[in-house]
Amino acid sequence: MKSVGIQYVEAIYRLKTAGFVPSRNIHLLFVPDEEIGGVDGMEAFLASEQFKAIQPVAFAFDEGLANPNDAFTVFYGERVPWWFYVTATGPTGHGSRFIKDTATSKIVDVCNKALLSADSGCKHGDMKKRNLGDVTTVNLNMLESGVSRDGGKTHALNVIPTKAVAGFDVRISPNMDLKKFKAMLDEWCSSEGLSWEFVSWWKNPLHEHYTTSVDNDNVWWKLFKQGCEEIGVPVEAEVFPAATDSRFLRQLGIPALGFSPMNKTEILLHEHNECLHQDTFLRGIEEATMTQWKAPVERFLEFLCLRTVSGEGPSGSYQEVRGFVFRIINAGACWLTIAAQVLDDGRIYGRGAQDMKSVCIQYVEAVHQLKASGFTPKRNIYLLFVPDEEIGGAEGMDVFLDTEQFKSIGPIAFAFDEGLANPGDAFTVFYGERSPWWVYVKAKGPTGHGSRFIKNTATSKIIDICNKALAFRDEQEKALGADTGCKHGDIKKKKLGDVTTVNITALQSGVSRDGGKTHALNVIPTEAIAGFDIRISPGMDIKAMEAMLDEWCAVEGVSWEFAPWTTPLKEHYTTALDAENVWWQLFQKSCSRIGETVETEIFPAATDSRYLRKAGVPAIGFSPMKRTEILLHEHNESLHKDTFLHGINVYVAIFQDMFAHV
Repeated sequence: MKSVGIQYVEAIYRLKTAGFVPSRNIHLLFVPDEEIGGVDGMEAFLASEQFKAIQPVAFAFDEGLANPNDAFTVFYGERVPWWFYVTATGPTGHGSRFIKDTATSKIVDVCNKALLSADSGCKHGDMKKRNLGDVTTVNLNMLESGVSRDGGKTHALNVIPTKAVAGFDVRISPNMDLKKFKAMLDEWCSSEGLSWEFVSWWKNPLHEHYTTSVDNDNVWWKLFKQGCEEIGVPVEAEVFPAATDSRFLRQLGIPALGFSPMNKTEILLHEHNECLHQDTFLRGIEEATMTQWKAPVERFLEFLCLRTVSGEGPSGSYQEVRGFVFRIINAGACWLTIAAQVLDDGRIYGRGAQDMKSVCIQYVEAVHQLKASGFTPKRNIYLLFVPDEEIGGAEGMDVFLDTEQFKSIGPIAFAFDEGLANPGDAFTVFYGERSPWWVYVKAKGPTGHGSRFIKNTATSKIIDICNKALAFRDEQEKALGADTGCKHGDIKKKKLGDVTTVNITALQSGVSRDGGKTHALNVIPTEAIAGFDIRISPGMDIKAMEAMLDEWCAVEGVSWEFAPWTTPLKEHYTTALDAENVWWQLFQKSCSRIGETVETEIFPAATDSRYLRKAGVPAIGFSPMKRTEILLHEHNESLHKDTFLHGINVYVAIFQDMFAHV
């Protein structure tokens, strides 16, 4: 609006210099905050004593838009802007699981409904070609979800977030009843855990349309049209597709027109390299006397590029992010207790009660009891406590296996690692695991004003990727529990480790100047990111998953990459459970001796044992927790004290048998 603001001043200056005396007072208003709704600008001014003192106001001009054709476009009304957030909440859990109604899946569903909600039809029976102001636009301009400790620079992609937020810029055409649109929003958010609200700074969003009459009864419209005819420029009356301060004037009953004298000019507001030809600018001041005045602008041969919003974050390129430390997140409102303790129900509550503090303590206590009893193992026993398992182990176990310290203790005959609880009467033993791939998909697209239909935006591309991921996820979930086929003569049902899971665990997009606390919802962002936790079953070729990701991202401007802190496996590794594996035979016999049943499976998540298997070390995942609900990574993660204590005895028995073997 800088050009039009200068044109107002220059035109009045020329009239005044020429001796022209207006029959009414002319007020030029330069008010703030129009770009973010005008709440603290024009709306506040119209309630002031200063405005009341200049009443009555007969007519007002405000900004319009350029017209690529020969005519000037004049706006007699505008679409009502609604800027709002949709918030979805859902259960948390480990990113390797099929968890229904997650926050991210809910928000993707709402985004799908929004992106398909195009306005259509004719009003008053006219069949004229519709302009942008005649339809309602919905643009998805902000996405936010994920568990992060550094303001969203990195995410714990193996944790399903409990909250996801989408921000929308909606421009409601006068052809659409505002109550009808509100009802549609309510319907979109009618599912449990979904809600919507206007942006917090918007005190009085309009709930009614206001327009200025453009007929012969409006003397100001007649005078305006005559003036345009005198200089030989036709006018086209439309509804303004965006939002200006004139809506507040019309709400008070003041006739107002939106008008920017820019014909034969491409609409570039809010775009990169926004510009206006100098001749168009000068003609807008006074067509008839353009050559009689010294040009108030000079022609530059280079662009002036003002960097308004950094695309690289506050500390440079996103590629500089190399590490992530997973610290315990205080979610006290969701827990029965914050401090780890035994409650009256006999359960030990605390983060890591199942994963994996309990098993670590059981290892130490079992070895301590054997040592105290005078037992001497036939081999050296090493207890390893290594970091970063929760974020892939790239700088923990993976690094350790390359050290001289590890090489000095070889050869390693066998290894134990964590398993999972089993709700039934058996212990679950894991001989392999799904390969974890934590990936980011990045989409790039054009920017522009949030009131427009802009094709192939970054957010629409990222939602399309999410839809493909969720469709694949549904396909895999349907296979869960199905017959695996006849293997070794038995029919067994598929379990979680036998299928591939995909979970959306991060979403990020939006134009912000304060690190994501607030967003400019009227600007279409150029980038959108989705983070996925993928667990590839040994039943699926890893190359097939890679090819599928490539296919999903084959659209221009879309790419995928592994999270920078991961070292993804490109091959499956499993431990043989047969007569040739003496350690497996010893483990089975020990469990039978103490009356315990075991069930073998593929581990559905990821542990450090995959690095050991890759190095050729046989390893099983085992946590002695039967009749126990799986609660790792969930609120109120817990383990019954009796189960914990029994697990120590189980390890003592197993270790005694296995450690006695050479």
